[in-house]
Amino acid sequence: MAQWKQDPQSREDIEEVSNELELPIYKASALGKFRPWLKESWGKLEDYLINLKNIANSKEPLITKKTGFNLDKTNLTENDSNKLFTARGALDLFNTLTTAISTAV
Repeated sequence: MAQWKQDPQSREDIEEVSNELELPIYKASALGKFRPWLKESWGKLEDYLINLKNIANSKEPLITKKTGFNLDKTNLTENDSNKLFTARGALDLFNTLTTAISTAV
């Protein structure tokens, strides 16, 4: 739950404020259950916002799976699934195969 402290601005009509967001609780002017309800609501709101701020500041886990955007690139024809075949490698393979076929005929 939220922590409460005295009003740092010493305003006459405010009894206390929440520690983190400084949400005010006004002094009692009437009997009833409104002030405890307001204090509980401010406490829940502050807790929710602090948790939201902590989630926003935390980092997401790092992706370790090898996919197309983080594969090592190679121009050679290798049998390695951790390497991505580049356009230059494909052109070299095409030229090699074309030369081999034309010389075989």
